[in-house]
Amino acid sequence: MNPLNSVTRPAGWKFFLKQQLTRRLRAVRPRGTEPRGLRILLYHAIGQPAFRDRTGLYSIPPSAWQEHLTCFSAGSFFDLRNLAQGTPFPNSHLALTFDDGYSGLMTQALPVLQELKIPCAVFVVADFARRGRDGFLGRGELAQLGGFPDVAIGSHGMTHRPLADLSEREVREELSGSRKVLEDMTGRPVDMISYPFGSHNRRVEDCAREAGYRLGFCSRAGINADLKEPMRLRRTDILASDEKESLAEKLRGDWDWPGWP
Repeated sequence: MNPLNSVTRPAGWKFFLKQQLTRRLRAVRPRGTEPRGLRILLYHAIGQPAFRDRTGLYSIPPSAWQEHLTCFSAGSFFDLRNLAQGTPFPNSHLALTFDDGYSGLMTQALPVLQELKIPCAVFVVADFARRGRDGFLGRGELAQLGGFPDVAIGSHGMTHRPLADLSEREVREELSGSRKVLEDMTGRPVDMISYPFGSHNRRVEDCAREAGYRLGFCSRAGINADLKEPMRLRRTDILASDEKESLAEKLRGDWDWPGWP
């Protein structure tokens, strides 16, 4: 049996600790205090192992993905490309993103999302795609993605290195190089960047803006109440450990703890 189809969900000690504390705090939180704004969900692999994921936290089993879909309402999802084009900031909406650009998205995630008319953004590691690295979207698949009307394609860097740790020259090469490679492969403009490992700072954000990106996505938990910081949009990490209850908690904002990544 494929282990990714198992209902057993791995979780680290941080997940269990935060889960238990979250549920205790929710019991005393006043009703009607859920945060409002744009909540961006962050997924990685669906139905296949994730890159360097020894614990399995970022590898969502197909059964868990199907369970998650039952929690979503198609009309509540926002197309992030509209945000990049200046559409007024949505209030109480969701957006869906996938990091790394795994090949399993073509069979496990995108067909059902297209059927449900749920838009999403896929952030691709450009060098993985260019070299045809096993397990990741390649040239042909990216060309196919270019024809999906509800799928935005963004950069996840050229080589998946933590940008804040690099020299300014290396940061610019990662940002500009990946953008050009992906635009050449898809025939679409690429104006969104998801920072690998969530690694970014003001210098990285400035370089991204100068490279032509309009939106930048980090891995810090929370909801986006406005667009004052378009190059550091928060996202809510969705893990293999999330059953329907914890997913519903994250959608409500129960897991939005200040200072907790």
